[in-house]
Amino acid sequence: FLIPSEQVTGLLKFLAEYASSHSVEGIDSFTVSGIEFDKGLKEDQEYKTLSMRVRLEPYEKGIIQRAVVYLYRKKEEKHWRCNLMITRLSGKYDYWRKNNRVFIDRIRKQLLIWSSMTSEQRKKYLKEGEG
Repeated sequence: FLIPSEQVTGLLKFLAEYASSHSVEGIDSFTVSGIEFDKGLKEDQEYKTLSMRVRLEPYEKGIIQRAVVYLYRKKEEKHWRCNLMITRLSGKYDYWRKNNRVFIDRIRKQLLIWSSMTSEQRKKYLKEGEG
């Protein structure tokens, strides 16, 4: 997934808004807390991240993970690349792997929604991203 430079911060704000809407159990098959942004330079790559703590259903299984949307590019590149990095913090591996598919699919769909939005629809997030 490639993102033009001028859309990177807006995309992260859009994804953070989506994640924030999952702060209460019962909305979807996961809940999100601890949303954080970061940016920096690592070797020859510039990066921006959105990280969050995610609890997956069934909640009684104690499945918790750290998810990071990692956007990065080499300095000379115009477009940014996107990775979703997930680290299991607790819960049995088999449950985590099986129940994570929904979360991953939801994030993928949000990226697709972003790419299909008009520039007018993106404007709200792009302005928020400037601040």
